[in-house]
Amino acid sequence: MRTVVLFGFLLFAGCSSVTTLSPLPADVDTPELETFAGTWQFENEVVHVALREEGVACVASLAWDDSAFVTKQGELTVTHGEHRSFFCLAAFDAEIPSDEFLFFQYRFLSPDELIVWQPRIESFQNAVDNGQLGAADGSTNGHLVLDVESAALLAFIDDPARSDLFEYEDPMVLRRSLR
Repeated sequence: MRTVVLFGFLLFAGCSSVTTLSPLPADVDTPELETFAGTWQFENEVVHVALREEGVACVASLAWDDSAFVTKQGELTVTHGEHRSFFCLAAFDAEIPSDEFLFFQYRFLSPDELIVWQPRIESFQNAVDNGQLGAADGSTNGHLVLDVESAALLAFIDDPARSDLFEYEDPMVLRRSLR
């Protein structure tokens, strides 16, 4: 069961999504952003990342969907916690409302190989149910919208004791095809 979710560099396939109303705090870390720049491949999709001067990466993806090409665009910002690295995506896509932001954990294995983990919706839903995080009224089954201050969300997802927040058993692996 796969629905299209724009990841920033790429169309990701997943059964559910977690978004936030406040983007994660952005690090203007130009050397790290430069590592994202270029053309990447994930399964049958091609993703191109280009940098703007203000520390934002523009992302576009191209994929074949049954009988036509599908393009998606977004803006990606990088965030570093004390223990983990994340990126946040503002998607220009009708499937994700413009006031919501996707977020992912990532790690470069090399300059040409990137591992990305999606949020695990069940773990975030449990955190909402237990009062650890707030959720917006727009949450529906299969799509959770977090309503929490960005620094608090970063502290929550960066906590090493919270090892169940991302889908570590099913990473997305992107490989660079062009610089």
